[in-house]
Amino acid sequence: MDRAILDYLPPAVRDLREMRALAAGQERVLSALWDAVKAAFNDQYAASLSENGVSRWEKILGITPKGGDTLGNRRTRVLTRLLEQIPVTKRTLNQQLLAMCGKNGYRMELDPARYTLGVLIAVNSSALLSSVGELVRKSVPANLLVQVGYLYNRHRELSPFGHEELGRYTHRQLREVLFIMQTYQNLAGRTHEQLAQKKQFEIAMEA
Repeated sequence: MDRAILDYLPPAVRDLREMRALAAGQERVLSALWDAVKAAFNDQYAASLSENGVSRWEKILGITPKGGDTLGNRRTRVLTRLLEQIPVTKRTLNQQLLAMCGKNGYRMELDPARYTLGVLIAVNSSALLSSVGELVRKSVPANLLVQVGYLYNRHRELSPFGHEELGRYTHRQLREVLFIMQTYQNLAGRTHEQLAQKKQFEIAMEA
């Protein structure tokens, strides 16, 4: 609480030992009640759900939390389920991804000619990646090939390549030109200039 109960008492009784003891006991109860009121307010929004609020939504939506889930992971999973709208348009999917990943937190490209949809997220979070993948695969038509991954390369995606191969690229290209889920055979036949002009999911889809 921002204000002590003693502040509301007449000055003549504030210093009495009995009144101080009574106020201290009441403040503990009122503080817990105030925290419960704030939690109830926060539980109206998926982004600020408390432990109790997340548990209630998981029960409503039939979600079983995983053993290693953090509160943030569980909030993301609840938000994903609440955002599901079927059938979905490209505009609606963009709005859902914006709510989950934030501005500049993802990139999406649809290629109608090849029936492919690529979604890349900027945050290095396996829980968010899993939630985005679940949302996209549930929402888009079944005839689309979906590729979900990270917007930037991580060390383990580049580790199969030697210094000689990687040394031909700039730092920015190594972050954005994609080798994700690729092998030397996947990249065979491409020049370094071609790879430098490709985006991550474009290479992955063509492989």
